[in-house]
Amino acid sequence: RTWRRRRQRKTEDRPVNLSHEEHYIRFFQFLKKNGYDGYLLRPALFPDTGRGLMVPRRIKRGQTMMKLPQKLILNTGKVLDSELGPYMKKAEPLLTTIQAITTFLIYQKHL
Repeated sequence: RTWRRRRQRKTEDRPVNLSHEEHYIRFFQFLKKNGYDGYLLRPALFPDTGRGLMVPRRIKRGQTMMKLPQKLILNTGKVLDSELGPYMKKAEPLLTTIQAITTFLIYQKHL
């Protein structure tokens, strides 16, 4: 009985690997086509914090876990250089970084 309890506790605390789900497969295929190198990272559902990326094995000190090309990084500079930029610069009150990026993502989704 003690062994069952220990095993149950261990499985409750472990993240669930989501890399088999279709939308994650398509997402990582898109990233690879665009120069992403993150062979160690897997999408996962963590019991205490929700979705994120996990490394399924031990990593060595100084080991690179992923390389993401600059063109795939979304920041406020790219948002302000987009077609929404002039409107965001004129917004009253000024938008926060999170608000600007969120607005940009919502706009992009509806194109």
